[in-house]
Amino acid sequence: MNKDLKAIYNRFAEKYQDNRETFDMLDIFNDFFMKLNVEKGELLDLGCGTGDAFPKLFLSKGWNRS
Repeated sequence: MNKDLKAIYNRFAEKYQDNRETFDMLDIFNDFFMKLNVEKGELLDLGCGTGDAFPKLFLSKGWNRS
């Protein structure tokens, strides 16, 4: 990877990490769960994406992690 591009990506990643908990996504999550129409279940975390917010919400609603 180009050294300049890697530096830009790393700065972006650091900024994202520093701000990832500052967004209130609860309305979006609640809408998702309402449409999902399942109270509890098994959650398979594939490790894709940033990964924290959705698993935390599922677990807080009584789901089990597979």
